[in-house]
Amino acid sequence: MKVFDEVLARLSDGCVVLDCGLRVIYANLAAGGVFGGSPDQLLGRSLWDEVPGPIAAAIREPAAQTMATGQGRRLQAYDAADERCFDVRLHPSSDGLLITLADVTNAACPRCAAVTPDVLETGVAGVADLPWGTHICQFYETVQDVLDIALPYFRAGLERDEQCVWAVCDPLTVDAAKDALRRGIVDADHHLAAGNLEVVSHVHCYLDGGTFDTSRVIDAWNARLADALERGHAGLRVSGIEAWLTEQTRAAFMAYEDALSAAIAGQRMIVLCTYPLDTATAAQMFDVARAHQSAVVRRGGRWEAIEVLELAQARAAVQRQNEELERRVAERTQQLAAANEELRREMRERESAEAALRESDEVFRVIADDPSTIIGLYDAAGHRVYASPSARQILGELRENPFDGVHPDDLDAAHLAWQRLLAGERTSFTFRYHRSDGAWLWMEAWSSRVQYRNAPHVLTIIRDVSDRVRAHEQIEAREARFRALVERNDALISIIDERARALYVSPSHTRVLGYTAEELYVMPSLSSLVHPEDLAWVREQFAEVPRRSVASLPRPLRVVTKDGRVRNVLLTFTDRRHDPAVGGVIGNGRDVTDELLLEEQLRQAQKMEAIGQLAGGIAHDFNNLLTVIRGYSDFIRTAGAPNDAHRADAEEIRQAADRAAVLTQQLLAFSRKQVLRPEVMEINLVVGEASRMLGRLLSEDVALDLQLAPDAGAVRADAGQLQQVLLNLAVNARDAMPLGGRLTIATESAVLEREAPAQPTPLSPGRYVRLTVSDTGTGMSPEVLRHAFEPFFTTKEPGKGTGLGLSTVYGIVTQSHGRLRVDSAPAKGTTFGIFFPQAGEPATAPMPAATKPGARGSETVLLVEDDAMVRRLAEATLERAGYRVLTAPNGGDALRLAAGRDGAIDLVITDVVMPGMPGPELAQRLEASQSGLRVLYMSGYADDTMARHGINEERVSFLAKPFTPDELARRVREVLDAG
Repeated sequence: MKVFDEVLARLSDGCVVLDCGLRVIYANLAAGGVFGGSPDQLLGRSLWDEVPGPIAAAIREPAAQTMATGQGRRLQAYDAADERCFDVRLHPSSDGLLITLADVTNAACPRCAAVTPDVLETGVAGVADLPWGTHICQFYETVQDVLDIALPYFRAGLERDEQCVWAVCDPLTVDAAKDALRRGIVDADHHLAAGNLEVVSHVHCYLDGGTFDTSRVIDAWNARLADALERGHAGLRVSGIEAWLTEQTRAAFMAYEDALSAAIAGQRMIVLCTYPLDTATAAQMFDVARAHQSAVVRRGGRWEAIEVLELAQARAAVQRQNEELERRVAERTQQLAAANEELRREMRERESAEAALRESDEVFRVIADDPSTIIGLYDAAGHRVYASPSARQILGELRENPFDGVHPDDLDAAHLAWQRLLAGERTSFTFRYHRSDGAWLWMEAWSSRVQYRNAPHVLTIIRDVSDRVRAHEQIEAREARFRALVERNDALISIIDERARALYVSPSHTRVLGYTAEELYVMPSLSSLVHPEDLAWVREQFAEVPRRSVASLPRPLRVVTKDGRVRNVLLTFTDRRHDPAVGGVIGNGRDVTDELLLEEQLRQAQKMEAIGQLAGGIAHDFNNLLTVIRGYSDFIRTAGAPNDAHRADAEEIRQAADRAAVLTQQLLAFSRKQVLRPEVMEINLVVGEASRMLGRLLSEDVALDLQLAPDAGAVRADAGQLQQVLLNLAVNARDAMPLGGRLTIATESAVLEREAPAQPTPLSPGRYVRLTVSDTGTGMSPEVLRHAFEPFFTTKEPGKGTGLGLSTVYGIVTQSHGRLRVDSAPAKGTTFGIFFPQAGEPATAPMPAATKPGARGSETVLLVEDDAMVRRLAEATLERAGYRVLTAPNGGDALRLAAGRDGAIDLVITDVVMPGMPGPELAQRLEASQSGLRVLYMSGYADDTMARHGINEERVSFLAKPFTPDELARRVREVLDAG
């Protein structure tokens, strides 16, 4: 250690050794002089914020970078106040940083090298009276330095009647330069206005499209010189601020400076180029000076001009001094390396000596100066013998008993650690401590028992780890959020190896597949979960993962659950086997089984809707034909004698038409286009009425069981159509029980909170009346169940069924705002559940059938019908009943017919849907000319179609197609008598 101290103490260069935290652990006397303090005052201070002075500020960032990269660096640092320059070298090592500082003032310093030769001419006046062809440069530090030379330079040019041009750039704008000229030169405004003095941007002079071209710029100066001479000026005086130069443009500009010196030789032109000193290295300053006849610099507060020859001599001298400096630095580096090795050897010896003298009282005096660490010594009773100064900085006021500040939850651990220490064990533990200002700190303590003054003591090293604990808590919180995100997500997230063995599975696997995580982890491969038909395909897809990094399966993968069900999973693989944090392939899956089911149900519903539209349209048009067939067959029946053969034929025609009418009503019911007459009724009354017909319909070996809840409630529906639903379901149940069985019809009130979304049309929450029809028959397979409600679909033999029974049920229930649910399986029977919204009003009491008056009359009736056959039948029917009939095929003809008639019209019979003008519009226009006109509407369309045309069946007179002549005559008489 003595050799090391003597070597370093004798060095004229500063030497500083920093630890890994950039704190000073050694400084020689020369270093103390550089940083402004004794070596003892520098020890323990941080280079970042505790070592003062411009030299320390200059090397802080490079020192940190050197420690980070492990690569040595060399730089120059300048102390402007003392006008001293240092060559600084940074040498990293495994445990710190060695810094050497060589004073190179007036040697290698670019701020000093330019002023070392003898001065040929001093003072600012030297730049004013310059001969033609002069090319000089100036090095400046501030804007004021520029003005110190520029103002006398241009003042002299104006006095000599020279054209003056000043090319400026940052830090001096054009406007700022003009203001400076106005302050420093008399009549500057006059010269600026006259063009004798011109201030332009460097872009205007040097750059064209952002590029610099030497020939172009010199040609421009020659053109300016010619123009100045032509205007009568003595010559051209130019100055330019070259702070705009970059590393890319500097070389080209130096070539331009050389060319400019040659171009102005012998010309009536003077050029002053101004360069910033703070961005120039020594080599660059010499390059600039070499291209000029002289250089202007500031020294000792005065401006001095130096000839280029002397600059070259100074550069040579600097080169020699640099070489000598390199030799000295290399020699001193070797000396420092030897001293460093000696220091390491002595440190090893010191560690050995300290281990041997651990029981002596001198070891206690080895105090670390680290302000972030507390070193304390306590006797066996816990009394504090010593605490390092940092204890008050960290803990505030110290308590007499060190356990007083420990958090209550950590006291037991602290006392236990103390007992173990007294027993001779070394301990370390983390605890919370209450600062004197009220803050809680997390502390980490390492303690061991030592002998001090022949008595056992406890030596403790304590560090504040609050930031580390908080960071750890933040990490744990982020990890907890991530775990919650993964484990509470419905996505099937997994990590598997190249053999598809599970490294991690999210809890959603248990919910979807039924297997616990432990069961999945012990599986040889998760491919055992794949449906056999998809196994080869998914293996091909998995093999693509290493080549594509991310592979999404083009279609859902079928997997088999623990209970044998098949689920459809949409899966994406991401290769993260080379990521140490993952170490496998991430699988991100989503169970889309319910979505696929909904899509299938949607397609089925759309198909049913399309079929219904077609069936409804055919049935409506067929109704018009049936109206005519039934009407004329009735004419034949009533006109012939009782034993007339034609009357018998007409009877057969009428029966066939009636059967066809029933068929069209079923088609309209399925397509939800039939006309309903809804009313509020008790469901139990409807079921009871229908059960009397069912008794005659069912065979003797089928038992009918009614389970009607007294509080089932009322529904709003068409009673006849509701009975039709029960009849159709009963017929289906009877045919499904050829050997007999039980048919159960039940009613009850139900309150639904939320129905499973897998249903094609989920029920909204609310109160419902549930009608259940179940049988013990053969049941239906899933394939049959998918087509059960399609019209004309039947499993019966040809001629045994139309295939419209269940489709009619579906249409009636849906048109009545209900929902139909079915549950069936082969040999398990079938259960139909029908949900109707519970009516919020009391049931309507059944009205006794009114006695119909005679169906004849003599009033005037306007008949408007676009179908010619129906129109002729209705006209004949009404005329036979004694009415005067006016007919029209459309609304326009009807209006013209009514306008040309003198007498009143007693009744208008009009079809609802007609081309050109619908029936409601026609009635409205006729009522405008004849107040109180009675109207009877006809239609074969559903309620919603009439509602779109403004028809409310409950408020207007209406006759549904197909109708018989008697029904038409009777309805006309009712409307006329009601008026």
